[in-house]
Amino acid sequence: MRNALFLIFSSQQGLILLEILAALLLIAISFTMVLGLFGPMWRSYTSAKNITVATNVAQGIVDGLKHNPNRLIPGVYDSVAELNLPVVVPVGFSVEVEISPKADEPGLFKVIVTVTWQEKERPRQVTVMNYLARP
Repeated sequence: MRNALFLIFSSQQGLILLEILAALLLIAISFTMVLGLFGPMWRSYTSAKNITVATNVAQGIVDGLKHNPNRLIPGVYDSVAELNLPVVVPVGFSVEVEISPKADEPGLFKVIVTVTWQEKERPRQVTVMNYLARP
């Protein structure tokens, strides 16, 4: 009986090596498929990050104008430096701020902040609009 078991297991040694190779092939194929998902996930992450950065920059400009109402001067500004606001615009992003008085309410200004950047060779933008009062 013992010799019979030995013969069964000894005759399957080559098969065990083949099973190991098949398992490694399956793992390699699975790993390649999982790695294929990282490209689209990375692009989605980058896009979401840029939208978040642009929204934070725009909101920072609106907050800066809210806390410094004397800077609510009608016009179109192509940079934050023109408004003398402590907002950092990251490299690759550009800002346009449009301030206009609301016609039917004196002392109330419409502020439109547009942050633009390039993503995958096409322009993307976030626009934030708010009304601010100057005492």
